[in-house]
Amino acid sequence: MQHPTTVTRLLVRLAGDAFDAAVSAFLQARADDLNTANARWRAVAVDGKRLRGSRAAGGKAVWLPAAMDHAGMVLAQRQIEAKSNETPAFIPLLDGLALENAVVTADAAHTQQRTASGCASKVPTTSLS
Repeated sequence: MQHPTTVTRLLVRLAGDAFDAAVSAFLQARADDLNTANARWRAVAVDGKRLRGSRAAGGKAVWLPAAMDHAGMVLAQRQIEAKSNETPAFIPLLDGLALENAVVTADAAHTQQRTASGCASKVPTTSLS
C-alpha cells in the first residue's frame, strides 16, 4: 500500500476533469455490467454539494455537482468555477452520459427552461423532473 503522501502528490498533479471523465467512464461501464441498462427507465439524480473543509485557489470552497443513479453509483461530477453556481454546470455534467430512457431528477435550482430544453435536445427520451 502506498504512503498517503505519495497518493496525495499524485492526485494533486492530475487534471481534475480528465480524472473525473476516466472514473465516470469506468463506473458507467460497470453499471452496464450490472444490467442496469436492461431496466425500462433509468433514474439519474443530479445535485451539487460543497466539499467540507476544501479550498480552491482564491480561498473559495470547492463545489461539486454530481450525477448519480438511484443504485448509489456516481456517474459523473464536475468542479464548479469559483464565481459560478451549479446551474450553468448542469448540462455539461450530463455530457457523455447514456441518458436514453432516463428520468433525470434535480432540485429546484434547475427548474429552468434552458435546462429542460438542453436535456431534451441531447436525448429526446429523457424526462427531467
